[in-house]
Amino acid sequence: MKKYKIFDLSTEEYQKILICLTYDSILSYLNHIEKEKILKKSQGVLIIDQLLVTGNQNNRFISCEYSMGKLNLSTAKNIKPDISVHKITMNFLRQNLDIVNKSILSKHQKLLLGEGNIF
Repeated sequence: MKKYKIFDLSTEEYQKILICLTYDSILSYLNHIEKEKILKKSQGVLIIDQLLVTGNQNNRFISCEYSMGKLNLSTAKNIKPDISVHKITMNFLRQNLDIVNKSILSKHQKLLLGEGNIF
């Protein structure tokens, strides 16, 4: 299983979202991300949701520009996306609770996620 999942976004500001699926740093698998067809065929701004890396903290969401597969890490910054972005992650993780159960999230957060709460 991959350490991340990438989805298209339909917003003007952001084109893709990458959900980290392990507690490993994204830098440890950056070379794999940059080979993804979904990124190689486009350019824009990628949201990275690090919920399973950092927990539900201020640094959970970051964005960075990408072009033809290459992430420009010098453009990385913390962001606070709208609730629709949160819902994408929560819906995916709710369907993959085995990933959530192996994560750093607290028991309470795992329960909330399993019950359909958005955070």
